[in-house]
Amino acid sequence: MWRELFKVNGILAAWLRQRKFALPMFVAKHSARFGITANVYTVLGLVFCGAASVFVGRGQLRLAGVLWLFGGICDAVDGQVARKTGTCSIRGAFLDSVTDHCADSALFVGLILLVRQRGGQSAVVISFIALATSMISSHIRSRSEMFGVKCQIGLATR
Repeated sequence: MWRELFKVNGILAAWLRQRKFALPMFVAKHSARFGITANVYTVLGLVFCGAASVFVGRGQLRLAGVLWLFGGICDAVDGQVARKTGTCSIRGAFLDSVTDHCADSALFVGLILLVRQRGGQSAVVISFIALATSMISSHIRSRSEMFGVKCQIGLATR
């Protein structure tokens, strides 16, 4: 049963990976023309996600969702822009990785503040667990690749 589930999940993830690169490639093509760098998108994504987290904490979830979406688009575009412009670097990859973790952490902090205001103590604990799990799973993937083990299981793999 699990093998079939992972097989279907892998096929679905591959299909999504093929489809999701259409927008970033389009934006990358035009960004290169205007001289917008990948690092601009990386930082802009963090700004959008940070602002979204503030609005999550205030309970304005629709606006937070729109801002988070724009942040996610910026995150998807930055790597494509770097590849399209030939500016891929370790420094850029490091900046992207750090800002991704900061954005994820900010979102969970916003959620924690929101549920704390609404009196949901168990939801605060669940949010902390989600935050820790997101950091651990990223670390596991990084370490596995460092040791030469491919680790691409899941729906939203990179």
